[in-house]
Amino acid sequence: MPPKAKCDKISLSQAESFLIYMKYVLGIIAALLGVGMVLKTQWLIENFGTNNWAEEHLGYNGGSRLLYKLIGLVLIFIGFLLITNLFGGFLIGTVGKIFIR
Repeated sequence: MPPKAKCDKISLSQAESFLIYMKYVLGIIAALLGVGMVLKTQWLIENFGTNNWAEEHLGYNGGSRLLYKLIGLVLIFIGFLLITNLFGGFLIGTVGKIFIR
């Protein structure tokens, strides 16, 4: 009988290393997307239009701009949490107390 456990361990470690690197890639993509949203807000307004809720609640003429910038800042924050491997700790520290008793 061939030793399958040895092959399974190798593929498992490759999958684990892939997931470790994927956190960095996703974090960088999220941070770059957030920076793009903050810097190119006018382009977003021209292509996707304004948001009625944001215009009503966040300001008359700049509500949509503010909403796009806030979403961009949240994406930057999440991206840096993923890059520094603090995302899990942040979730447990904030909303994790709701689910863990």
